[in-house]
Amino acid sequence: MQRPLVEVTHFLCGMDYDYVFQEGRRFIAFIDAYGNLVGGTAVFPASSQSAPKQRDTRGAVRAELQWALGDTDTRIARTALGALGELDGRAAVPVLERYRTAADFGIRFRALSLLIRFGDADALDEVARIVSAAPFTREFPQSWFYNEKEEPLMTAYDDLRAALGSYGGQNFDGSTAPDHVTERFVEGVGRLAQVNNRMIRREAIHALRGLNRRVSFPILAAALDDPDEHVRYDSMFTLCMAMGAPDLRCPATFLFEKDEQRYINRVRMWWSTQKP
Repeated sequence: MQRPLVEVTHFLCGMDYDYVFQEGRRFIAFIDAYGNLVGGTAVFPASSQSAPKQRDTRGAVRAELQWALGDTDTRIARTALGALGELDGRAAVPVLERYRTAADFGIRFRALSLLIRFGDADALDEVARIVSAAPFTREFPQSWFYNEKEEPLMTAYDDLRAALGSYGGQNFDGSTAPDHVTERFVEGVGRLAQVNNRMIRREAIHALRGLNRRVSFPILAAALDDPDEHVRYDSMFTLCMAMGAPDLRCPATFLFEKDEQRYINRVRMWWSTQKP
């Protein structure tokens, strides 16, 4: 089997592929040996000007993305930043650092979201500050379809979901996040788990489940009364696993839904006996 010319692990391009479908738009697409789009949506807009030619495929893609970072269209620049962060992984941190204070909100938030994926506690603190204020304090958008007015906010949501989701998948071998993060970083995710916005709370609690650090357990215990069922389940499950009671197996979601209070009351009682 022929190996791919460019390997990627996760696209943090959010809704940007929608922008491709405009007349005359140049784009970059990742296709397999059979000419099919990788993942069905591995396509994003490219700059109207091409970078100088490169000999190897990976270098050519990187050159196009670096060229697009200077595009006057901020959506193209934002897309290039996300794709470059994915292509180069941690090696892209110096580039991301240059954009963490960018004037454009979408570019700045994307840089911060990617830095969060690499365990940057300062970036996490900055995002926590941003999402603790309007317009994030209202409920998340009702539709994920493209809407010009809501687009920057919706894309920011998508970036944050991807960043936190990379930690939420750690227990299931699906994470591209670093193996080791600081206690301060976990506490930062804990602050996100307490914001008013339900969607952000849900993603943050799921990330805490993946991180599985005791420093987050008080937040998880408090979240057992959250109005969102996903938050309650992830909080219960994390504490249930830590409890390790031989007579109570940590339930799948359908069992939890049948007798929610049985599990919640049990882990709450266990947590009340634990020393700070």
